[in-house]
Amino acid sequence: MAGGGTRMTVATIEVDTDALRMAKELTGSSSDRETVELALRTLIAVRNQPAAVERIIGRTSVTPPHPARP
Repeated sequence: MAGGGTRMTVATIEVDTDALRMAKELTGSSSDRETVELALRTLIAVRNQPAAVERIIGRTSVTPPHPARP
């Protein structure tokens, strides 16, 4: 298994050439494969972020202080 124990699938996909080029430039990726892998992992992290924040908030029992009234 490649990628440190991660299962990999060989896939042929059509990708917008300009979007792939721009993503490679933005990420500094050296290959198309690296760019797509990073994009997938980023999407997963972004989509999972609200759930992680909710878990953190759920554990927090501290109430923010109210501003002093004049």
